[in-house]
Amino acid sequence: MMEPLKRRVQLMICRAVIRAVNDGTKLQSLQVSLFKGEVRDKVDRMGEYGFSSNPPVNSEALIVFPGGDRSHGIVIGTENREHRKQTAPGETAIYNDQDMYVHLKANGTAEHTATKFKFQGANYELLDELSKLVQAIIDARVATALGPMPLLNAGDPFTDIKTRLEELKV
Repeated sequence: MMEPLKRRVQLMICRAVIRAVNDGTKLQSLQVSLFKGEVRDKVDRMGEYGFSSNPPVNSEALIVFPGGDRSHGIVIGTENREHRKQTAPGETAIYNDQDMYVHLKANGTAEHTATKFKFQGANYELLDELSKLVQAIIDARVATALGPMPLLNAGDPFTDIKTRLEELKV
C-alpha cells in the first residue's frame, strides 16, 4: 500500500538535460531528457520575474512534477556548468554562453565584458552630464601673468568629444 505513494514521492523532483527551447510563447517551454529514454516535450519553464534567459542546449534543469504526476512537469531551475560565472559570497553575475557578463562584486565595483552599450529611449541624462563636464573643461581658464587664459586651445580632443556626444543624441 505504501509502495505506490513512495514511488510518486520519488518521482516528484527530477534532473534533466535540455534538448530544445521554445521561447516564442508567453511562457517558455522546453524539451528535456529525463531518465534513460524518457523525453518530455512542452515542459513549462518558470523563471524569475523581470529576468529572461534562453539556456543553451545540453544545459541542466531541475523539474518538479506536482503530486508525482509525470504528465505535466515544471522546470524551476536551469544551469550550464560550462558557462557559469563563479562569484564570491554576496556577489551577483549575469552571463551568457559567449563569455559576456555583468558582475556585481562585493567590493562595490561592477565588472563587465561588453564592448558597447546601447541606450534606448529619450533620456540622455548621462550623456548630458558628460557633455557638461567636457564643456566645463573646455571653458576653464587658468590664471597667468597675462591674465586668465583658456585651459585648452581650440582643436583639442575635448572639443571633438563634445561634438561626438552631441551627435549621439540625434
